[in-house]
Amino acid sequence: MTNYCGASPPSGHRATATCLIETGHRGPHKNGMDGTTWAQKKPTKKTLVALRIIQARGAEGIIPSEFAQELWPDSPYWKVVYKAGPNGSVSGRGVVMSGGSYLAKLRRMRLVTWHGKGNRYVNILTPEGQALLKEAQDGTA
Repeated sequence: MTNYCGASPPSGHRATATCLIETGHRGPHKNGMDGTTWAQKKPTKKTLVALRIIQARGAEGIIPSEFAQELWPDSPYWKVVYKAGPNGSVSGRGVVMSGGSYLAKLRRMRLVTWHGKGNRYVNILTPEGQALLKEAQDGTA
């Protein structure tokens, strides 16, 4: 069985820490069972839409709640009410968390980076993300 890093240990582990301990592998870890890295895979339509949303913000960047609002504006989950402390409630927090999770996925793919701006963290495109969008526009991706 091949794990995410491409090594084939007898235990068939998948965790990167275990991979390092058991096999000593320190190279770039693969993200799929077929041995490809994120840069080698063709981006999905959803990924390209997400990158275009982030690109539209430019150097200003985008926070997870704004990203979620632009990516899923008509989602019924914006109306779901969640508990928020002993005497309060808030709507749509699950969608905001999903937006932050999707941004984290893009960061792991090295298409987006984040930095502190004032009292919040904003997400901006990396050169790799910009190159991927350019390739998709040119029709080569």
